[in-house]
Amino acid sequence: LMQVLLLILCMVVALLPHGAHADNYTDPVKSINLDQAPPPAYYVGVQSTKLAPAADLHAVHGLQAADGGFLVVGKALESESTPDLKEAFAMKFATDGSYVWGWRSTHTGNSDAANAALQLTDSVFLVVGYMMKSGYAERTMWKLDAVSGQSIWVSSNIYGDSAGSSGAWEMAVKSDADASVLLAGLHKIPDAALAEFNFKSYGNVEAGEAVVAKTDISDL
Repeated sequence: LMQVLLLILCMVVALLPHGAHADNYTDPVKSINLDQAPPPAYYVGVQSTKLAPAADLHAVHGLQAADGGFLVVGKALESESTPDLKEAFAMKFATDGSYVWGWRSTHTGNSDAANAALQLTDSVFLVVGYMMKSGYAERTMWKLDAVSGQSIWVSSNIYGDSAGSSGAWEMAVKSDADASVLLAGLHKIPDAALAEFNFKSYGNVEAGEAVVAKTDISDL
């Protein structure tokens, strides 16, 4: 038993930060009793064929919809034969986990990704992320019909992103207090750091700047 405890202690110490900023570590080591975790209501597994030819779907954000169902968004391969091209997607599920509809950005030959989503009204979802154009990424929003999943419009060329200065939206929050949407993401990303766009950054980037924008819902 003592050997096991020492091994666990060594593993915890190895994971703690070292160097000049080690003294900034203030989070206590915590234990979680998994027996007390609430049981899942159900599990959902969806085959990529639902969005064929898109493949290898990676969901990065989800929300509960106004109708009690769920929406998940993320990125997928454009197809199995194009592993270097990504495609934004969204999938809607009913309250019981059954598949309702799927949407793809279908920006053939270019990489896109959906990083977050929110429900603007009972009938509309807003999906945010980026769209590659001519070798750089533009901050992008897609407006989708909540019932059918059909695209209503896409907006990607109004934020000033350009060659050598890419951007991406990574989060969106609706404020009912003043009927607005707050967007958060990155911009001024140089070409040398574009590989970071393969994944949602969660704010951990090597270049560029954070950016926040506020938009009235009436303008969307």
